[in-house]
Amino acid sequence: MQSESQFNKNFGLAAKLIEYASLLSQQKADGFRVRAYRHTTLELEHLDRPVRQIFSARGRNGLMEIEGVGRAIAGAIAEMLATGNWSRLSRLRGAWGHMPDPRFHAAKR
Repeated sequence: MQSESQFNKNFGLAAKLIEYASLLSQQKADGFRVRAYRHTTLELEHLDRPVRQIFSARGRNGLMEIEGVGRAIAGAIAEMLATGNWSRLSRLRGAWGHMPDPRFHAAKR
């Protein structure tokens, strides 16, 4: 079972992925991409161990063993774990000029 702190870290990664999916959806991006990010969000929220532990042990390959995680999403997670930020999300936020209300987008899952 994960500690409360590790749960929050997995949830934090998931929150960034769902925000990204929501912004992609607003831009009428490919539905497959939007669904992939949303699906990964659910997988991260239900993992029985910290994502960081998987990444530390097996790198991006380990991340890609998580259901629904491909090369692009593994890269995004790796960047967030390494830097605490995700450049693609930052750019997309800038394109919209604001951060959307995450409560609105979480309800759409």
